[in-house]
Amino acid sequence: MFCVRITRMAAFSLLLASNSPRRRELLGWTGWQFTTAPADLDERPLPGESPLAHVERLAQGKAHKAGLTAPQDVLVVGADTIVVDDGNILGKPAHAADAARMLEQLRGRTHTVPEAERAARRARWRDALARTRTDNEPGPQGGPSSGGSGPVALA
Repeated sequence: MFCVRITRMAAFSLLLASNSPRRRELLGWTGWQFTTAPADLDERPLPGESPLAHVERLAQGKAHKAGLTAPQDVLVVGADTIVVDDGNILGKPAHAADAARMLEQLRGRTHTVPEAERAARRARWRDALARTRTDNEPGPQGGPSSGGSGPVALA
């Protein structure tokens, strides 16, 4: 998620270009009022596209698409997060059984979770990219635990 330093507080409108319930929840914790405008994008990786390029392209595409119809003074935020296991991008689970299969696949393995954000207001774009390495070791009662190493600086 974006880490924003506010130097002065002025009224502004925020548009979240995402359909993620978790992202809406996290942004809601700020107390800011916002609306959502999920962008309908094909989220399949392009041939030869690296996981980092993929997540950046999705965040940029979501922000761009939502920004096309947003008023100029609205802060538009697009974001995407993916899970990468052994170089392979794991897509969104189709159902609960698929999610359980993915968690089992990741169990006891280290994987990465790249995240990209793009924000714009008055056609001034800002990008951010983070990657977290996560050790998915069995937790209490055999469930997964998050032993993440934290953000990793990218060159």
